[in-house]
Amino acid sequence: MKLTEKELAVMKAIDASEYGDYLDDEIWTFSLEYNVPKGGPKGKEISGVCSSLKKKGLVRLSNTDDRDTIYMTDEGIKAYTSAVGGKTNKPSKV
Repeated sequence: MKLTEKELAVMKAIDASEYGDYLDDEIWTFSLEYNVPKGGPKGKEISGVCSSLKKKGLVRLSNTDDRDTIYMTDEGIKAYTSAVGGKTNKPSKV
């Protein structure tokens, strides 16, 4: 599945987040703002991109301990690793 530039930027932010050790670990969504690559979506635009990724089945969003969280699905990991040529910051459990 092809990712848009903004979707790829959010996926990179998930990969770069200091929360979680694997691509499919749940992370706090607030960390996306700090990890989106320069020129990527900001603020509320990140929420829209997350919704798009969720509709495609590439991420799951939830609420844990009154904090919004996100993680990559198996399909999301495949799409992301393909888009970045296998060069990720975190390993995958898949």
